[in-house]
Order: sequence, then C-alpha cells, then structure tokens
Amino acid sequence: MKNLAIIGFCAAAMFAKSLLAETAGIIPNKSDLISAMNRRAEENLDDYIKNSSDYVTGHIHPVKSLSEVLCVESAQPAGADCHFLAIYGSSKTYHIATLIQDSEGWHILRDQSVSVSTR
Repeated sequence: MKNLAIIGFCAAAMFAKSLLAETAGIIPNKSDLISAMNRRAEENLDDYIKNSSDYVTGHIHPVKSLSEVLCVESAQPAGADCHFLAIYGSSKTYHIATLIQDSEGWHILRDQSVSVSTR
C-alpha cells in the first residue's frame, strides 16, 4: 500500500509540474500541439509533391483533437517532450514527440507514432 501511495504522489507531482510549465509557456498546450502536428503534415505533403516525378495531389488529415497529453521540459533548449493521443476523424494515433519553440511557435523535431485500431 505504501508503494501505491508513493507512485500516486510522484504522478501527482509530475502532473502539477507539467501544469505549471504549460502555464508559464515552457511547454506546449493542446492548441500548440495540434498546430505543430498539422504544420508538419502540410510540410511533409508539400515536400512529397515537390519531389515527385509524377503528377501528384493530396491532402492531409488534420488533427481534430488530442487526449492523454503529458508534456515535460526536454534537454533540448526551448524544448519539450510530449506523449499524446491524436484523433484524426476516424483514426487515432499515439505519439511521442520532441518539440522546440521559436518565434513562429512550436515545431516537431522527432516523432514516433503507433496507430490504434478503433474496431
């Protein structure tokens, strides 16, 4: 029982630290994450179209919402490490991403993702 209390306390402390950092602008909020995800999708699509030898068209599936978001400061200057579930219309994907912030907002440096079956 003592171990569960310690785990609960550590989780609460981590969550509180995350909320304080988000409020201070040190880590991205949900809106920042959605903007960064959609910006990256647009950039990837543009690069693919520009580098294709054939005629290609396409569109992105924008992120509709996020859940299970947890961000903490990263070792990267002006950076954050985030874990979240992105909901794209009818599909869901878990992401672990490292982001950096500059004058234009938050940008994704690295992202690992796993799609979730909704069946």
